Amino acid sequence: VTYVEAARSLADKALAASPDDAARLAVVYTRALGRGPTAAESTVLLAGLAKHRARFQSAPEHATKLLANGEYKPTTAVPPPELAAWTVTCLTVLNTDEVLTKE
Repeated sequence: VTYVEAARSLADKALAASPDDAARLAVVYTRALGRGPTAAESTVLLAGLAKHRARFQSAPEHATKLLANGEYKPTTAVPPPELAAWTVTCLTVLNTDEVLTKE
């Protein structure tokens, strides 16, 4: 629940920052890693985002279920499938070795 809630908060901030997906991804990376994504990272994550969007748009009840975890209430008024897609994308970034390892 904690990681989902953290990812949802990060997604909310990225969605509020820009209407452009690449710029939103840069916000996520800057907040999580203190740097922007590489071209390869952007390619992989934006492709994943497109898949998550399609999945949540075809089954919005899954988006609602994911977003029900935790207590954080989003500040943006985006549809649940969009916020859920960004939440999963942010979870992916938050679960990378670079974020989790302190070496």
